[in-house]
Amino acid sequence: MPIEFLCHILLARVAHVPTKIMKNFEQNSFPFLFLFNPLNNLVFLFIIAETLEPDVKFLNLSILSPGRPDIVLSIPENGKPKGLWFTLKEGSPHSLKFSFQVSNNIVSGLKYTNTVWKTGVKVDSTKEMLGTYSPQPEAYTHVNPEETTPSGMFARGSYSARSKFFDDDNKCYLEINYTFGIRKEWAAT
Repeated sequence: MPIEFLCHILLARVAHVPTKIMKNFEQNSFPFLFLFNPLNNLVFLFIIAETLEPDVKFLNLSILSPGRPDIVLSIPENGKPKGLWFTLKEGSPHSLKFSFQVSNNIVSGLKYTNTVWKTGVKVDSTKEMLGTYSPQPEAYTHVNPEETTPSGMFARGSYSARSKFFDDDNKCYLEINYTFGIRKEWAAT
């Protein structure tokens, strides 16, 4: 695990560390190191703390299409929505919007990959850099560039897909496997 030094704290111009301070650190189980400089009677305390791993929680996925209400999809805990997760109209422009929260630490180089199969044959693969995000209580949103759904008799039908969100260290925050459909018309809302 990464270790971070939280700098030195000037305690006192004395040759010893007060017992009260020492007991407080021992009770809280902080790893620490004391250094004494005899030239100027300064005592320094170095607190050694573990750096927390970033945590990214995806709240929902929305499908945006001009002239239509947004399709907001909640993400199941197990990453496997049951049945057909959503339906798109053939030939329609659309984009994906992700809402997520970052906590504990900065997530560096968050990426999104999506692979789509039809009848077991890979028909599309997308990889996009979402960016680097710092922790905050409010949700972040990211909108992918607009795409157009394929059209025609051979494009219609059911597809299976896998989306993954991971960072520069290849830590995966969400992997979701789902099925969706492409039809002549939008599904009734």
